[in-house]
Amino acid sequence: MSLFKKFAATTLALTMVFSLAACGGSSDTATTEDGGDAATTGKVYKIGTDTTFAPFEFQNDAGEFVGIDIDMLNAIAEDQGFEIELQSLGFNAAVQALEAGQVDGVIAGMSITPERQEKFDFSEPYFDSGVVMGVKEDNEDIKSYEDLAGKKVLVTAGPTQEAIDPVRYITNHSTGKMGYALATVAARRGANVTLVSGVTNLEVPLFVDYVPVESAEDMFETVTKAAPEQDIIIKSAAVADYTPVSTATEKIKKKEGAASIELKPTQDILKWLGEHKTQGQILCGFSMETENMLENSRKKLEKKKADMIVANNLKVEGAGFGTDTNVVTLITDKEAKELPKMTKEEVAVEIFNEIVKISSHC
Repeated sequence: MSLFKKFAATTLALTMVFSLAACGGSSDTATTEDGGDAATTGKVYKIGTDTTFAPFEFQNDAGEFVGIDIDMLNAIAEDQGFEIELQSLGFNAAVQALEAGQVDGVIAGMSITPERQEKFDFSEPYFDSGVVMGVKEDNEDIKSYEDLAGKKVLVTAGPTQEAIDPVRYITNHSTGKMGYALATVAARRGANVTLVSGVTNLEVPLFVDYVPVESAEDMFETVTKAAPEQDIIIKSAAVADYTPVSTATEKIKKKEGAASIELKPTQDILKWLGEHKTQGQILCGFSMETENMLENSRKKLEKKKADMIVANNLKVEGAGFGTDTNVVTLITDKEAKELPKMTKEEVAVEIFNEIVKISSHC
């Protein structure tokens, strides 16, 4: 058992011991003379946590870590005679540190999936968060704060990396911001969200199941496996159209003269999804163009058998890769709805507003 597993199991046991003692019960847990747990007394546990989520964990004006989680950990540590050393880490970094054995435990709001249970031990969640969203008083699109409640939504995001050799790969400028905004908004609106993401520098949104991938092939296999059970699929990832025919096992050395890499097409994920759509499933794709945006996107809508294409022009100010804003047109078989420049999260809201409309007519 890993050190983290020991800590997680101990924390759960301590919670149970405290409750039984308060009720006048007893426990078989080994204790020291002062009431501490003999297995943990005197030890120091490193705990990774994102310290930006008030009221659970945050830094006060004095720079001290405070909050509900911190108070709970300090109380358990004092009662059982061990110490904690907090490390301020974002969610991704904290989980990676846990897997690498650099911390002993993590405090996090995260989905407890079968895959994660194979790697980690979880204490019983002590807080179940509901999600609240506000809309304008004159809103006519969102009929409920949970208009996606119970829906299974799969979002793809970020770039893919197509390996040339162990050192180099082919990729693009996608940062994943649009896809992560979509996953965030879907979760807020009550959906069960799966985020399949290429490599990015973004924090994983709360309350989503995160599946990291690297290559176009990885993404194809992951998405097509999960697709049949989804109610809504949004393909916002920038997947490579081509990949090297072969990947060198050693670094390719520089030589005199020109060099070339033979490429082959990757599998078309959106096309496959359109051909295998289930009854009532909504499929939304993205189209980034530099010319003839509407014409090319309408062709894509029909050819890929999608319900909607979110189109944007890389040459328009405020649109494209790496920005916090986007300028898009929502294209269906009935209309092309142009949106002004918005934040990507605002765009995500509009996309789901349109999807809810489409879904109501299915």
